[in-house]
Amino acid sequence: MEMLIKTAIDEENEETRVSKGFFFKITFWAKDVSTPNQEPKLYQAKVRKFGDEILVFEFRLRPTQ
Repeated sequence: MEMLIKTAIDEENEETRVSKGFFFKITFWAKDVSTPNQEPKLYQAKVRKFGDEILVFEFRLRPTQ
């Protein structure tokens, strides 16, 4: 956590930047039960958490590499 705080604050800049909350990138396997193909697929989600509020602002199949 200390490293993240030091990275988030530019020590050369006189202004202090404050960040609240967390940002998560979650990758997981899931089955889409609404389709005939029940093979698990790899999904990705981008989630922000501020206090008690959780916002999912992206949910998609993971792009192939």
